[in-house]
Amino acid sequence: MERNILTWDEAINEYLLYMQGNGRKLSTMRRYRYDLVQLAIWIENSEDALNLPFYRDITTEQFNDYCKVAKHMQSRSAASLKRIMSVIINFLDYHSVFLDSVDRGREILLTLDNFAPDNEIEKLLRTMNNFEGLTNYQISGRKFIMNRNLFLVRLMIYYGFSIHDLTTLTMQDINFGQGTLMPISAGGIKRAIPLNNTDRHLLVATYKDIPESVRPRQNTNDPFFVTFHHATSTFQWDYSTESPKKLTKIAIQRMFQKEIKRADVHLLSPTTLRNRHILDSLRTDVSAAEIKVLLGMKSIEAMHRYIIFLRSSPLPKNFSKIWRGNQ
Repeated sequence: MERNILTWDEAINEYLLYMQGNGRKLSTMRRYRYDLVQLAIWIENSEDALNLPFYRDITTEQFNDYCKVAKHMQSRSAASLKRIMSVIINFLDYHSVFLDSVDRGREILLTLDNFAPDNEIEKLLRTMNNFEGLTNYQISGRKFIMNRNLFLVRLMIYYGFSIHDLTTLTMQDINFGQGTLMPISAGGIKRAIPLNNTDRHLLVATYKDIPESVRPRQNTNDPFFVTFHHATSTFQWDYSTESPKKLTKIAIQRMFQKEIKRADVHLLSPTTLRNRHILDSLRTDVSAAEIKVLLGMKSIEAMHRYIIFLRSSPLPKNFSKIWRGNQ
């Protein structure tokens, strides 16, 4: 057996460990295990199924056939059958076995307009990196936040950061020496994101652009991204918390809107940039489970729409580049 092929038992245990990390109770885990063991025995047609290789080649036809069989096992109710099918789908999703045409509830499929195209990303980055077309007054303030704004947008493009990730990033989440960010997802889980060389320099430059008097303090809960007051060309201090004033979600959204207007692009948003990062991660064979962890997503089921889109048709020329954090 090939080294990278798990047995059914290993595959089930790995999935259950993942679900336990998501807060599932032990009683729920036992029920999940029973459901998945029954699937393994039926697929392999063997009581020794757990010791056999899990090849991840299960088809939608096999899944539908098992649904018909499971319906009559132990006189299961419709609600019980729906729960079992959901467990199986999630287990297969975790192991990157995405079945087509199965009932996942209401699911809005993605289209090309949901993804940021190469030409607009390139134009935005190019525009943000210069002062062309700006007045002297605009330049006088922009020079203090040029690195910050560029770093914010590059984190969206190259690393799939959400606005939540950006606004909750504190000095405790940054390792300048290793060039690593450790944002906390909405679910409270911290993950380590290594930066490429360009973004390591931007990380330091963004920090040093803030005067020492209001600069976020090392190893504290001070926010890394600080509000800038354009009229006075100063970074702001929050006297209620005795710390630099955190850049808010609204402020980031407004900054982004101004940047895309200046670049004259129309398909870019924090969401389309994040979507593009997910798509490019899949194109470079990053597993759905790994993407879920790296981006702090709540569930792996959210990855299904991206898999379906990638399978649906060849990508056009303006999606030829891979926008990932190793650039």
